[in-house]
Amino acid sequence: MDKAEYEAKVDNLLIDRKSYVSWTAIELNKLVNSINKTADKLRKLGALTRREALTTKVTDAAMARFYGLTKVQKPGVPHTPPCLITWHSNIWAAKVAVPATFFPHLGFAVDSQVGWRVVDTHSEYCRRDRRGNGVIRCDLVIPSIPLALAIDTIDGLLRKKFDEIEQKLKREHIIELLELCLSALFTFNSQIYEQKKGAPMGSPMSGLIAKALLQKLKQLVFSSEPQKFWARHVDDTFGILKNHVQTCKASLNLTCSDIHFTMEEEVNDQLPSFDVRVTKLAGGKIRTTVDRKATNTRRIRHF
Repeated sequence: MDKAEYEAKVDNLLIDRKSYVSWTAIELNKLVNSINKTADKLRKLGALTRREALTTKVTDAAMARFYGLTKVQKPGVPHTPPCLITWHSNIWAAKVAVPATFFPHLGFAVDSQVGWRVVDTHSEYCRRDRRGNGVIRCDLVIPSIPLALAIDTIDGLLRKKFDEIEQKLKREHIIELLELCLSALFTFNSQIYEQKKGAPMGSPMSGLIAKALLQKLKQLVFSSEPQKFWARHVDDTFGILKNHVQTCKASLNLTCSDIHFTMEEEVNDQLPSFDVRVTKLAGGKIRTTVDRKATNTRRIRHF
């Protein structure tokens, strides 16, 4: 793909005014000032330390650039650009807010289940898998997460599990920081755009939001009929369901119509999971190998 074709494809994505809105330099400066004022306010209230506030404040408002080709999508899934937003003012604030603010006060409220414990996960899979169970893998498309739902989910977790009585950092302060961090801006061909729909790719906040949202959806979808096994890492999920794979897929999509899920079922007793291809063998055993995607060229850079 040459430069002209690439730019034409990106322009076709950016003309969707429901998803992207053009900004001016004045509006960008307003966002920078808002972040700096919020950091100063929280420091004066004692919610942030002096060091955290100084680190959060924007010192270089260089714009992030839209880069990367559109991903190879599964059939029936809308194209979403990998808008990796790095070193922009609100993403810089998120890099500070995540380790300093959100994880200490909110991380405990989100399941710490991880997918890279692949040995334990697949061993447990062997013990729980039985004939008639459906094995699935589903991905949550992060740019499809509505921002209002993301903020409401985090706010709900804070209301249930965050004790702010003896904390100077209150729930409303965390939500205020979250709203600033989720504002996604980037440039393309010298024009500034804001991503209006979905959580921003490349933001440290998006992973935490995906975990919290999938935790909430799991409780809603499987409240009446618990799943046999459910392993999750950020936006990827691997599960064993008892004879209701299609019902699960429909329930996930109906829970919030704006969220897009991609779902795969086992084919010929094989299913990729967390970059591992799981193959079911006779006697309830499994074999695991490295899963290479169709776009993998198997070229390794020489260092």
